[in-house]
Amino acid sequence: HPEFNDENKSPCCQSFMHAKVGANGLLVYAPDPTVAFSGSSFVQTQEIELDRKGNASAILVDWFGAGRVLNDERWDFKLLRSRSSIFDLKSKNTPDEYNITDKKILPFLVEAVSLDSSINTNSLLDPFGFDSTTNMSAH
Repeated sequence: HPEFNDENKSPCCQSFMHAKVGANGLLVYAPDPTVAFSGSSFVQTQEIELDRKGNASAILVDWFGAGRVLNDERWDFKLLRSRSSIFDLKSKNTPDEYNITDKKILPFLVEAVSLDSSINTNSLLDPFGFDSTTNMSAH
């Protein structure tokens, strides 16, 4: 697992999850939402290996709260990064046993998000560009 730091090389909270799901197995991973507080940095990596030939399945919930909104901390973190990768446990292109840290093995699905303090928080609160002060009632 690589060392993650924000752009200023300051320490950040890190989370790493790795799971293997065998034949006919089901993984449901649905932790509580991550809520990054004001000025915090958080980096998470999730890796799942599925035996797809053996009908293995996974449900992964990766969600984030806007912050401690009662403290007026809405999207006020310094850095939030998350990457989820799903690998085929027994791909026909790989040997039966392998280590996914070998960079030659590519995931068949990757979901990633990276948000930092330079984002426009108004676009997160109002992604369609509507002015919340505008009266939307019919005239």
